[in-house]
Amino acid sequence: MEKFKSIFFTSSQAVYDFGTNQLEESFNPSHYQPVLKSRRDYIGYAGYQEAKRAAEAILFQNANFPVVAVRFPIIIGKDDYTNRLHFHVEHVKEGKPMFIEHLNFRYSFIDSGEAASFLLSMANSDYQGPVNPGCEEDISLGELIGLIENLTGTEAKLNKDGNPSPYNFPGSWSVNTSFVQSLGFSFTSLDKLLKKLIIRYS
Repeated sequence: MEKFKSIFFTSSQAVYDFGTNQLEESFNPSHYQPVLKSRRDYIGYAGYQEAKRAAEAILFQNANFPVVAVRFPIIIGKDDYTNRLHFHVEHVKEGKPMFIEHLNFRYSFIDSGEAASFLLSMANSDYQGPVNPGCEEDISLGELIGLIENLTGTEAKLNKDGNPSPYNFPGSWSVNTSFVQSLGFSFTSLDKLLKKLIIRYS
């Protein structure tokens, strides 16, 4: 049987605790003790986080070949099937009320096309270990809504009776990308990426 050159695990910034500016060393899979469960037992966000942590831990602790864990932030782009960013643009533009629990929480993003290109580039490199790709900047939900308001010329309607934002997470969710930049990678600025998509959805 041919031996793997390396394996690339599509991980997530969800392996980190909530917060901002999370570095790769903020979660060490070599020190995590996974508990194996059936798929249906990984419930909600907490289950998703546990599953990603467990998968990284099993790979890094047991694989006899190099492992790369690509910890993607929130992926957005023209082919984003989740429509989470589109939700916010549509609600602002059409005057639909929405509920955002914490306007000050901050998030990291990456363009879907650049995410795919990054995976290919890493496959052609000798790097092994965890890595945080994505836009250098993060943004708060309040800043995101302000940007949509400016580009659509419409004031957002925010109240507790509105449709809940799909970005209503329990905390900030952003990563530090200085390490991936030191490897020679760069990504579209978050402001440019968001403006392009907001205009597209408008």
